[in-house]
Amino acid sequence: MDIKGIRDRILNNMDYYLGRIRDVVLRLDPSAELMLIGSYVCGDFRSDSDADVLIISDAYGDDPHKYVELVMSIIREVGEDVLMVLEFHVVSRRTYNEWYSEFIDVYKVI
Repeated sequence: MDIKGIRDRILNNMDYYLGRIRDVVLRLDPSAELMLIGSYVCGDFRSDSDADVLIISDAYGDDPHKYVELVMSIIREVGEDVLMVLEFHVVSRRTYNEWYSEFIDVYKVI
């Protein structure tokens, strides 16, 4: 398995993969919001870093079973290779407002 090649392919086509992920999530939960957060958007992304995708969804957030269901849907439709670059955080709007919003100052809406 060529991990570096897979990571390079995804990173060089990040907008494409994020768009596909957005399409899957919004089809399952039209009221969800997606953000790219962390080192990737802050400018201190390293070659071994992951890129963090925050999914704000009352339908899937804060429930480990629903989290797995959503991520498995993404993997089925976009491919498991995305897991070599992307880390998914799935939270409810309440958790976002009470916790995540306190420390996220740089983000990119997906």
